[in-house]
Amino acid sequence: MKTTIQTIAIVAIAALGFSACKKDKKTEEPIVETPIAPTDPPEVITTLRLALKDSASGITKTYAYKDPDGDGGTAGAFLNESGTHDTLVINANTTYFTEVYILDESKNPTDSTSKVIAGEESNEHMLFFNGNPAATGNNGNTIVSSIVPYTVKTNGSNIVIKYLDIDNGSPQRSVGLKTRWRATTPSGGTVYPLTVTLRHQPGAKDGTFAPGETDIDLTFKVKIN
Repeated sequence: MKTTIQTIAIVAIAALGFSACKKDKKTEEPIVETPIAPTDPPEVITTLRLALKDSASGITKTYAYKDPDGDGGTAGAFLNESGTHDTLVINANTTYFTEVYILDESKNPTDSTSKVIAGEESNEHMLFFNGNPAATGNNGNTIVSSIVPYTVKTNGSNIVIKYLDIDNGSPQRSVGLKTRWRATTPSGGTVYPLTVTLRHQPGAKDGTFAPGETDIDLTFKVKIN
């Protein structure tokens, strides 16, 4: 979704021709202008929200990163229901249905980038959790299944994440806005990093991390009770 704004304007200088016989008469050629390319301002991402729904209790816990002025400027903050906190706390042997919401809350009403990603641009984007779920170079993740939808066990925390959504490409790949999480082993008080990365991969999406560029990259922390 990250775009580079380029505005190109070329103005041809009018050439003046003078008659050899009549010095007081001149012919002016018409000015030819190349149309100015329309500007495409970069999209602003102010919020990434993780909503984890406990499948047993039905309770949803929400964790978010908010950066009101977008990339650059004042640093953003990690938040949960009780205030500033970047640690996700989940229970072992519990299944969580997780949704990722990507928003621009600087607009009124709020602009949902994740709706665009889930729809018309699903074949251009993919979310990665602690690396690459579908190929070697997966930053230590264990590939449980590389068949769409992908399943990966994250390095460190050993959370098994199964992708539940599929894009509109051909061949189809996973997206990552909707996933299922489950950990079987408590972390014993250890807090592990959990990186969430959105990659923009127009014309190059192949289920791996490498193609394209990063739209947003955040590292939460996770503890398993």
